[in-house]
Amino acid sequence: MLSLNADALRRRNRRGRSVLTGNLAYLFFDESGKWQDRDFICLCAYLSDDPHWEWFLREWSSTFERHHLNSLHMTTFYHTAKKKGWSDEKQNQVLGEFASVIRDSILMGFSVGLDARHYRSLPKSARGALGDPAAACLQRILRMIRKRLVSEGYDGRISITMDEEEGAVVNLYNSLVRLRKIDPLLGKYVGAVCFADDEYILPLQAADMLANLTSRWFSDIKNGKATREEMPKILGSLVTRPGTQYGLDYTSEMWAAEDLNRALNHFLGRKKR
Repeated sequence: MLSLNADALRRRNRRGRSVLTGNLAYLFFDESGKWQDRDFICLCAYLSDDPHWEWFLREWSSTFERHHLNSLHMTTFYHTAKKKGWSDEKQNQVLGEFASVIRDSILMGFSVGLDARHYRSLPKSARGALGDPAAACLQRILRMIRKRLVSEGYDGRISITMDEEEGAVVNLYNSLVRLRKIDPLLGKYVGAVCFADDEYILPLQAADMLANLTSRWFSDIKNGKATREEMPKILGSLVTRPGTQYGLDYTSEMWAAEDLNRALNHFLGRKKR
């Protein structure tokens, strides 16, 4: 990863005081779905430091080679697996191996989901009070990350990389700039912001996996096919080692219809009866 940055150079002679090392921490984002045409949208991120990302890259690439894959995209994975003649058991095994790389090499994960279908049903004034759903998710997840860094006693900075998707880059960047201005502590943490192709920047593929599976889970919860208390097996394996209570540090929020209504009461200055 990038190691020749001012913060890393300054901190090489200092002792680390947190789980994150003295190097610059790297945060990789991906989203699942656009609020205009999905029941649920989801924004997810993974945060780790240089040594752990280097470990991730080695193991992720090794998993590619072992299964003769060029990349991992959840929207095309099952089609690719079918062309390879993989059974359902084989597909789950391969996804489990990628999940193991994520769980064992990344320090922190974050996700925010929003009921886009309910948002679209709200009156225009209410939608305006809540703001753009993608920006709302970004604000929420950055708040979660900032809170975690503060609790960690981390005093370095983070580099943010988002998946480069046509039509979304400008809005996301403008939202980040605005949030950095209104939140000085967040502005202090963010040392760089960039957008990249996930074929080139592999950690974005890990964020894609988390976002895709989380979005499916949240949608199933909305439709009564799942519960908030129990993650689906593959998604759960991204967070916790199967058969144990151990895994990476993970924080998640789900904004269902009732949660959005409470938020709207707050934004509109209404007192809940």
